Amino acid sequence: MTKVFILAVENSADHLGAELVTALRSQQSDLTFAGIGGRAMSAVGVPSQMDIDGLAILGFVEGLKSYPMILRKVYEAGQRIMQSGADAVVLIDSWGFMIRVAKELRKQGYTGKIIKYVAPQVWAMREGRAKILARHVDHLLTIHSFDAPYFEQYVPASPLRWQSRI
Repeated sequence: MTKVFILAVENSADHLGAELVTALRSQQSDLTFAGIGGRAMSAVGVPSQMDIDGLAILGFVEGLKSYPMILRKVYEAGQRIMQSGADAVVLIDSWGFMIRVAKELRKQGYTGKIIKYVAPQVWAMREGRAKILARHVDHLLTIHSFDAPYFEQYVPASPLRWQSRI
């Protein structure tokens, strides 16, 4: 059995996580899931292992005010994932939180695959995020077909590393 940990801290990511779990279950019966999310993921049998209230943050000022809480939640998420024994973790959307979780997992010695689902919009701004992402995750699943070229230049030659859609 392969164990997959899904992490979604925003409402839209929670729905993507629920859809992902449903799709993966229909394709592969030997998967088990654990996660941190909301009502949608819970409805498909993946109850949240951590309270995500307050993590859907918009804006610079709100981010600064919430920074100590965010760091605590990043560490807690890392601990939950490590304790789960997951073979792979899927970090959905929420750039700032998820990149911190990816870094925390590596710091804690996580050896499973780290998969980022929903690429940051580097085509619109902050192209440097592609470089950062390439250093901290193993795979990227994008929701827009035009995203992949913005990331490919920062990864070792491997056509399967970055994929558009699931």
